[in-house]
Amino acid sequence: MSRIVFVTGGGTGGHYFAAESFIKYLKDNNYEPIFIGSQFGIEKKLAKNLGVEYKLLKTKGFAGKNYIEKIKSIIHLISSTIKCIYYDLKYKPVFVIGFGGYTSFPVLLSASLTNKKRIIVEQNSIPGLANKILANFCNIVFVNFDSTRQFFKKKHVYSTGNPIRKMNFPKNRHFSSNFLRIGVVGGSRGAKTINKALFEFAQIIDDTIKSKIEIIHQTGIDDYKQALEIYQKYNIKSKVYDFIHNMDEFYSSIDIIVSRAGSSTLSEIACYGLPSILVPYPHAIYNHQYFNAQIFEKSNAAKLILDKDFNGYFLKNFIYYIKVNELVEMSNAAFGLCKKEACKNMLNIIEKELVKNGKSN
Repeated sequence: MSRIVFVTGGGTGGHYFAAESFIKYLKDNNYEPIFIGSQFGIEKKLAKNLGVEYKLLKTKGFAGKNYIEKIKSIIHLISSTIKCIYYDLKYKPVFVIGFGGYTSFPVLLSASLTNKKRIIVEQNSIPGLANKILANFCNIVFVNFDSTRQFFKKKHVYSTGNPIRKMNFPKNRHFSSNFLRIGVVGGSRGAKTINKALFEFAQIIDDTIKSKIEIIHQTGIDDYKQALEIYQKYNIKSKVYDFIHNMDEFYSSIDIIVSRAGSSTLSEIACYGLPSILVPYPHAIYNHQYFNAQIFEKSNAAKLILDKDFNGYFLKNFIYYIKVNELVEMSNAAFGLCKKEACKNMLNIIEKELVKNGKSN
């Protein structure tokens, strides 16, 4: 039996890193994954590090684009679907799995046309348009959040969590009343609102707070130099990075995180038991980051603050008044949302329903 699997997903880090995690798990379980992404996504730079064969298609997003860009997207979709049909016939994958993003559509559409077994993974609380359509043609749908099941009227919908990178997840966290290490990330490219708020925070806090904090900040390339200058000027103990490659070390080195609310980041935050201040990206399609963050806030794992309301004064007040017992409660709530066995559970279900039982499409 063929052990080749097509894995697709990308455009943004959230889709790509989930796909990457599952690819590594497939390799460890004697499958031969082939990754299919976009020439215009983050995967163009990162896919070469996967250690597997990969293909990059000319695919672009559709939602939120102008008329001309939508026409271009449709042309790319048609040509990419034809190319994927060729890949299906050439490699004969045992199944095809999509982790979201615009590239998933032609890959799974072609898999339907060539009668391959098909799976989609919906990482966010609110499904995107592509996954809503693709779900009708897929054998299995995996969701990250239990509440997302309501959007898919299929029998084979499973809440497994989101595949995350293999890390040294702690069993518990300890907090000090005298010192707080604040981690800051805004996605792979940084976030202007979050960076601006931290720069304001650095300028308005007094020496008492300065002596009790350290900021570990992924700024993105654009604000990197400014962050270095501001933290040095205002005597803030800090470590600044334009991009953090070792997220395991980063999560282990902080007590609380200020972050956007992408699904992959939230999954990792949960399994590290990190209290969080979540600032959802306001222009995310269907406002899905807000609803992702809302799940964490309702579980008491996070404080949700809208992008337009987040500033240095909000952060100052939060840091000034937060108590150790509140951090412990937030941490325990975050651990309660952790689903670190997502890859294992997903593959077990796939093998039971599609691979080992030899079910037809």
